[in-house]
Amino acid sequence: MGKVESNTPYDDVCRTLTVECDDLVIPLINEIFGEDYSLQDKVIRRANEHFLEQQGGAEEKRVTDTLLEIVRKATKQEKKYHIECESSSSDGTILIRIFEYAAQIALDDGAVTGEKLIVEFPHSAVIFLRSKKTVPKQMEISVRTPGGETSYHVPALHVRDYTMEDIFRKRLYFLIPFYIFNMESKFPEIEASRDKVEELKNFYVDTMLKLEDAVSIGGLTGFSYLEIRDMTNRVVQNLAKNYESIRKGVGDIMGGKVLVTEVSKARNKGREEMAVEIVENMLESGMAPEEIAKLCKLALSDIIIVQERMLQKQMV
Repeated sequence: MGKVESNTPYDDVCRTLTVECDDLVIPLINEIFGEDYSLQDKVIRRANEHFLEQQGGAEEKRVTDTLLEIVRKATKQEKKYHIECESSSSDGTILIRIFEYAAQIALDDGAVTGEKLIVEFPHSAVIFLRSKKTVPKQMEISVRTPGGETSYHVPALHVRDYTMEDIFRKRLYFLIPFYIFNMESKFPEIEASRDKVEELKNFYVDTMLKLEDAVSIGGLTGFSYLEIRDMTNRVVQNLAKNYESIRKGVGDIMGGKVLVTEVSKARNKGREEMAVEIVENMLESGMAPEEIAKLCKLALSDIIIVQERMLQKQMV
């Protein structure tokens, strides 16, 4: 058996999130491939280890970052997805790896019928953690065969294209651990300024509080919240390994220490008002108080109080 291809810590983070968290994977697939899956659709993880046969009979082990199938609950339609996480700017070699992996995946599931081999390639994509603006959002693989030429597109998602507002609006929480790559060029400037380190810490306090809000209204599981926090810390500790203040500052937050800042104080004061507004919107949409209490994990008596206040306002 040949060598084992090395993985970066970022590959491991990508793999962990896709293996453990359906509520992170489905919005990501929807964004990359233009799908409309719901959280009720079934995610099936596939083995991500493949052995490529080399000359002389040796085998080389390759590990894909993500290989999964999604089965629509309504139609039972299945699609296979293969996603690679790339921490460096594209130099074209990623397409070679994508094709190697995709071809092996297709062969692993291939079927021989009579004298005919049928293989089905997965839908492949790349997530670029770092990328130049010249790298397109869609790449292409073209295969010339004796029977003719065929080609297919490989979507490319660039973390640099997403603000934190975009991430929360689209529920692309999967990208939060990698968001620090957008700040990488400013690390020397942040490290040299106590105020900027505090700004960075406050940014992550605010991000975690927003994620807690998502959990409270049922838009994210508590398990996925903890995974995001843990994986964010892991990425920062690796990416900022030469910047002690950044590592320690973000680590204090993501590592679970209680950090009290002016931002978190102000944010916490506003959370009760935000929760009331969310409950009011649900009541106005016709949801029953019992259903809201169960979904938002709130006391039924609190929901009824909000409902009574709304009725009083309507009577005035």
